[in-house]
Amino acid sequence: MGVILSNGLFLSEIFADNVGSGGFDTDGDGAIAKSDEYVEIQYVDKTGAGSVSLDGIELWSARTGRLYQFGSSDNITGDGNTAVVVGQWDGTPDPGYYDAGFADNGKDNGNNGMLFDGEGNKRDTLYLVDTNTGEYVAVEYGLPPQTVSLPAGFPGTTLVGSESVSTGFPNGVPIARNASGGFWEEKVPPPPRRARAGRCRCVSCAARAF
Repeated sequence: MGVILSNGLFLSEIFADNVGSGGFDTDGDGAIAKSDEYVEIQYVDKTGAGSVSLDGIELWSARTGRLYQFGSSDNITGDGNTAVVVGQWDGTPDPGYYDAGFADNGKDNGNNGMLFDGEGNKRDTLYLVDTNTGEYVAVEYGLPPQTVSLPAGFPGTTLVGSESVSTGFPNGVPIARNASGGFWEEKVPPPPRRARAGRCRCVSCAARAF
């Protein structure tokens, strides 16, 4: 399943290049845009607790800084379920989705959209951080992937593990865990938006064997 925090959370899917051919309207507003890009966080119930609080969990980018900070009322209930941080959601997000507030202006960089697309010099590293414990995991991506220095103000203190994904993110195609929960692979096509909320339907979970 890749690197995972002790509370059972890990990065399970990244959609970083929603431009050009193809594309995906994550929030269902009728427009395919950079703001529809997202990062999916999945929960593996390792202790039988049944749920995990997201209070103190943060998503960071090495190049952009903090992308999203979950609140005290946020949680994931049920093994294999997910929280999806979307660049920007028009209206009230569906259950399981969170609006990071990154407006779209068609640019491929972290200042004008949530995610760098990994092409050319637009490589980046994403971090999932538990500020309660200081633990964090890292996924670096790009062609080639390169570790980027930790951003200013980064709250993580203990690196649990890191991964490298050598991809430039094909236009309009997310990457996700494969069926065994291991390495990353392209996911074509993305599932329908409404089917994604709550229970994860990605290729990493379709035949998951943790």
